[in-house]
Amino acid sequence: MYLVPGTGCVRASVDDDARANLVPELLVSDVDRSIDFWCSTCGFQVQYVRPEERFAYIVLGSAHVMLEEVGVGRNWITGPLEAPLGRGINFQITVPDADLVATAIGAAGIDLFGQPETKQYQVGEDVAVVRQFLVTDPDGYLLRFQSTTGNGSPGQDGSMMRRLEVRSVKLRRLLQNLGFIYNDDGTFTYFHAVVPRKVDGSPRFGFREPRPPKVPDEDR
Repeated sequence: MYLVPGTGCVRASVDDDARANLVPELLVSDVDRSIDFWCSTCGFQVQYVRPEERFAYIVLGSAHVMLEEVGVGRNWITGPLEAPLGRGINFQITVPDADLVATAIGAAGIDLFGQPETKQYQVGEDVAVVRQFLVTDPDGYLLRFQSTTGNGSPGQDGSMMRRLEVRSVKLRRLLQNLGFIYNDDGTFTYFHAVVPRKVDGSPRFGFREPRPPKVPDEDR
């Protein structure tokens, strides 16, 4: 990786195995301003550029985006480009730590569209627990940065059902005496209530993450 000439952004090496099968191409009013936001602030890296077309291909892990300045090169435009651009869509971008990205964006003096929150989403028979926030780029495209904090199955009372693998015979007996459900596959099922709590800096409520019971070192 190396710096892109004339910018403070890092250029990522091209890796054929990391190519994405779906890459949105966003028309922007100023590609330099967009690169500064997406890369310097949000953590993307420039993979390659075509300066004569005012075009940049940027990546963040497996998230790939193309940025192209309006009026330069060949633009495919199906209707009037009116701010904010990208109405009716938001781009979900998975990152290791959404709060870290939100902090960097806030430090750059950019207001968030949606404050950081912990949210549950039904995924088949399971529930995914994520941390996420929303922000618009300089042209109004809505971005949703998200990091996964856990998953499990929902209980009838809104709690999260988890499975815990236990190898210690002593601990298994203890958990059975405490009322934990012992499964045929050698795991225990336990419930952890999702209790609302106020999060500083957030207008809404976050949730405590489910935590498995501690296993004593001598029983491992």
